Amino acid sequence: MDESGKGFLNSAEQKVFIFGGVILDRSNVYNALRDFKVVFQKHKQKLREIINQQIPHENGSQVKSDRIHNMFSEFELHAAYLFNPEREDVRKGNVIKENPWKFYPNEVRMELVNEVFKAIDPYIEKIYMFKIDRSSFTDFCNDINSKPTDILSYQLLIPNVLKEYDSWLETNGGTGVIIPDRLDSKIRELFVEFLQDKSLQNLWSEPITVESYTNAFTQIIDLITYCFYVVYTDAQHKQNYKAIKRVYFKYLGKHIEIKDLVKKLREDLEEE
Repeated sequence: MDESGKGFLNSAEQKVFIFGGVILDRSNVYNALRDFKVVFQKHKQKLREIINQQIPHENGSQVKSDRIHNMFSEFELHAAYLFNPEREDVRKGNVIKENPWKFYPNEVRMELVNEVFKAIDPYIEKIYMFKIDRSSFTDFCNDINSKPTDILSYQLLIPNVLKEYDSWLETNGGTGVIIPDRLDSKIRELFVEFLQDKSLQNLWSEPITVESYTNAFTQIIDLITYCFYVVYTDAQHKQNYKAIKRVYFKYLGKHIEIKDLVKKLREDLEEE
């Protein structure tokens, strides 16, 4: 699982929070990893070669070597940087980590995305996109006399996420584990708390959180969630909007089921 739109209630740009997850059967994990790594290593090597050609030996070869080493330290397919190559890690006005994707031609970056989704497509069981639209969530909170906050959105969303996965596992006769990207402490505590629900018979009792650069599937769901966000919000101002839309409908759309939290919460209230 991976999220997009954290802080959506107070953001000028983000108007929806998304928690996306891809389901993979354990029998497909090896093949999915194998095929992903072929694409990953191919483009990592190609990117390194391009960077090596484009960075001059100004101020000595060690400076060049250090720059390249820094860019490839904890290298991953991170959508925020891959799709926005001008973005850098900046602290107090200083670039602390260059974005290597700024050296990669735009069309080749989109080839990479296309190849990743093509490689993983045969192994995807299901993709869930759990979403909270800011306007509908605010209206719902007003209706129940609660203040709309990020923590309340997590408190309402996470149990629904877990119930959905547990139900899927029950239907498909399996057991499973939630593997999110690194979580902040409050969200992790909520996952652990709600996973203790005795009705969740098919899920491991705590999430296995990972650093995204160490886990191929976390990088894959990060790319998927970003593409979904662009298409769902019709973000035509985003770079490569048309190319993202094409690859989304070619490989992802058929697997995706959207889960609207506020709609579910209102249905639950009506049943009560």
